Amino acid sequence: MLPPTMLTVIDEHGRIKDEVKLILDLIAGQDAILSAGHLHISEIWPLFTEARQRGITRLLVNHPTFLIGCSASDMAELAKMGALLEHSCCMWAGVQGAKYTPESLRAAVEGGGVASTIIGSDLGQVGNTSPVDVFRHVIGMLIGLGYSDADIRTMIADNPAKLLGLDD
Repeated sequence: MLPPTMLTVIDEHGRIKDEVKLILDLIAGQDAILSAGHLHISEIWPLFTEARQRGITRLLVNHPTFLIGCSASDMAELAKMGALLEHSCCMWAGVQGAKYTPESLRAAVEGGGVASTIIGSDLGQVGNTSPVDVFRHVIGMLIGLGYSDADIRTMIADNPAKLLGLDD
């Protein structure tokens, strides 16, 4: 069996691949969402820069503090670029271990700010905790950290609606 080949959006010179540019044009043409998926932050920067140049307005970074390698300053810059930062509740519900504390939740939210933060679940698989239970747990943490009901609603409902174009 052959080992898997790592996929990347950049070439050996750090430039966006031509085939990725074609996909970005399709995304721009449909006003669709470009999600960075599990790309490392080093690939997200050139991807999102190219995406912006091609007219893509809806950018999403999935769990920037898990796998992606975003620092607080990266999250702040991505938010300035217009990206929304989706943090997964499962990280604060014991699934990922002791690394994810209430303080790390605060740091994640403060990284991009409430206006650029989405709290999602990344759950629902057989054998995992119920997404509803995990949302309740994380909302309780946000309340305990002093976030207002309006801030929590922004992160859980309003920002996802904005990303989907449902905010009008």
